[in-house]
Amino acid sequence: MCGIAGIVSRTQSNRLSDCIRKMTDAVRHRGPDAEGFFVDDKVALGHRRLSIIDTSSAANQPMFDSSMRYALIFNGEIYNYREIRAQLEADYVFRTQSDSEVILAAFIRWGEHCIGYLNGIFAFAIYDTVAQRLFLCRDRLGVKPLYYYHDDQVFLFASEVRSLLKSGAFSKRLSLVGLADYLAYQSVHEPRTIVEGVYQVASGCYAWVDVVQHTVALHTYWSLRMFRPALDQSLPEVERQVADLVTKAVERQMVSDVPIGAFLSGGIDSSIIVGLMARCTDQPVNTVNLSFQEDQYDESEYAVLASRRFNTRHHTITLSAQQLHDELPTVLKSIDRPSSDGINTYMVSKYTKETGLTVALSGLGGDELFAGYPSFRYYYDLFGSGLFWHTPRLVRQLAGHSLNLVASYRLEKLKTVLSSKRRTIGDIYPPFRRLFKDPQIRELTGVANQPDFAVTYLAAGAEELSQMPVLSQFSVAEIATYTESVLLKDSDQMSMANALELRVPFFDHELVDYALSIPDDYKYPTRPKQLLVDSLKEILPEAIRSRPKRGFELPWNYWLKNELKGFCRQRLKGLGQTRYFQAGAIDTLWENFLKGDKRVIWSQIWALVVLAEWLSNNEIEC
Repeated sequence: MCGIAGIVSRTQSNRLSDCIRKMTDAVRHRGPDAEGFFVDDKVALGHRRLSIIDTSSAANQPMFDSSMRYALIFNGEIYNYREIRAQLEADYVFRTQSDSEVILAAFIRWGEHCIGYLNGIFAFAIYDTVAQRLFLCRDRLGVKPLYYYHDDQVFLFASEVRSLLKSGAFSKRLSLVGLADYLAYQSVHEPRTIVEGVYQVASGCYAWVDVVQHTVALHTYWSLRMFRPALDQSLPEVERQVADLVTKAVERQMVSDVPIGAFLSGGIDSSIIVGLMARCTDQPVNTVNLSFQEDQYDESEYAVLASRRFNTRHHTITLSAQQLHDELPTVLKSIDRPSSDGINTYMVSKYTKETGLTVALSGLGGDELFAGYPSFRYYYDLFGSGLFWHTPRLVRQLAGHSLNLVASYRLEKLKTVLSSKRRTIGDIYPPFRRLFKDPQIRELTGVANQPDFAVTYLAAGAEELSQMPVLSQFSVAEIATYTESVLLKDSDQMSMANALELRVPFFDHELVDYALSIPDDYKYPTRPKQLLVDSLKEILPEAIRSRPKRGFELPWNYWLKNELKGFCRQRLKGLGQTRYFQAGAIDTLWENFLKGDKRVIWSQIWALVVLAEWLSNNEIEC
């Protein structure tokens, strides 16, 4: 993993060297092992390296081919690089053992079609010095980030927003559309960001930048919404294929020239990953578990059980509220773009790095692909309820109003669902994930209703989605909104803040394509993730197979009212003094939370606290 940055400028050729260094300095944490630059009259490329494959200096970047025509900067890992290399060796003389050079050779052979050969997580740029064209690409699920800014004078791109902000090429202004999106969904969905003028190259997309004409053309090469025909296989065949695809994904992602391990929560997903890793090596797998003093959040006993089953070299780290409080300023400075999640990933990444590991595998993705969250069942039952949808909408709305007798955040969401116009994923899903509703956002900020990303995204793919299994529709919605925009971005920024590469085998694109084609009655006949568990049942101890579902989260609700109360109050007061927020509305929300009002949840408070800190740390105009 690394940090990349680049500039295409029409007018500032004399400042390119200084500017690209400022941009790469901002992402030094992503690549502490080496740095490199390419600068000519119009283009500058910068790279910070975290050495994983071929740790020699020969694999440093920018990397050129032998003709010096093409220059590559790359962030990520290509897991099948050896297989691709075997196809290219007849025509290309390799000088390194790196996966980076394989991308370069593949691009020279196949052009933009090289993407179809790559299995991995990646964001890279290749500059053709002869044609004066720049090629940018991002992986299918958007595991690796890629941001850009474009006006009539300059085009900038980088692994992190903070790198673009350090360029000094544009004003640091908050996007009101991005702000509304953040408050609605805890993050800003691609292609937008929370900074005015800064965008994301969307997952599954690539771009061509014409240096002479100063134009940018974006293209999609893979999408969650694309049609996938339903499987025509028996249940035993599906179980064998699921087991095979998960196993191959783990095997591929074990490739590394530096120490590798795994996060082990003791849940089904992380235990499957660790169990398969143990099969791939004759050495004990290194595992790390983050435990808590609060019993209701602590899963360490299950992690120890799994560790013993798989004979891992296990590390348990107990995190207290005081430790988190002491670490918070550092953690929040590590946040590249505001998110109300991710602190847990930072802490486990920090301790994982301290054990001597540079690469770790995570169980993220199992819930999203195999219907692990309770909301999958709610949607499945609601979608299939003929009585519900034949009941006039007015009657359903009246039923919703009757819920006003009981004040609850969850019931507020249910009221919105009861008012749904149609039985489509675009109408039903967004209320499941919204943090603040539009009236609350207007009350907090004064900003009028803004476009709802989840509604727009799902409506654009309505025809393709309607042909998918019902649970797969929910998977697409979940991955495209919360998972890509919150969990995967947090996993990247928080692990890379500690110079740790985090890999996610469940988001191998071949597994994702297959899982989205599985019929509902195979995926979820009686219990969450039954298909995944049954497919790999010989891996899991019975105590883990049958344990209740519990998410990996910190005891925020308790901590925010106690040890972190002063920290939160100070940040919320500062946020209320900015021109973007109404101080009275923030005060009311905070006081209601402290009083135990069930209509206010901790994640709403924490989202505002994180935003306040991010605005201050990045000197955004307020």
